[in-house]
Amino acid sequence: MKLRQPVAKSVIVGASSGIGKSVAKQLAEEGFAVGLLARRVDRLFQICTEMESHCSSVVYRQLDICDLGSVESILTDLL
Repeated sequence: MKLRQPVAKSVIVGASSGIGKSVAKQLAEEGFAVGLLARRVDRLFQICTEMESHCSSVVYRQLDICDLGSVESILTDLL
C-alpha cells in the first residue's frame, strides 16, 4: 500500500493583485494547496478560476486584514 504524501498548504494575503497574485500562482504551479485572501472577492474568484487548471486545491475568502477576529476565523478554517 502506497501512502500519499501530505499536500503543503499556503495562505496568501493580498492575493488579488501584484506580488500576492504572482506568489499564489507560483505556489499553485509547484503543487501547493493555495488559500487566496484579499478584500476584492471578484478578483479572487477570477484568479481562483484561472488557477484551478493547475492546482489540486485552491480556495478563496474575502478578508480585511484589519479585522483580527476575521483573520483568526479564516486561518482556522483554511489550516
